[in-house]
Amino acid sequence: MAQAAGAGQSHPSQEARGKPMPERTAKANAAKSRVRARVEHVFAQRKDKMGPFIRTIGIKRAEAKITLAKLVDRI
Repeated sequence: MAQAAGAGQSHPSQEARGKPMPERTAKANAAKSRVRARVEHVFAQRKDKMGPFIRTIGIKRAEAKITLAKLVDRI
């Protein structure tokens, strides 16, 4: 898998404190960043279609509203 530009380099603020980021932490941050990059695009699309808020009470009703919005998108 290709690495992003600057991957593996410590952050300037870390160097300013005199504490380099441990390699283990840098790898964990990179893995989390890859997941976030994929997921955030999906949520941004949902937000554009539905607006920034899902105004319901309860997770089941919110899931139902999202499911209905997905069905409308496909038609």
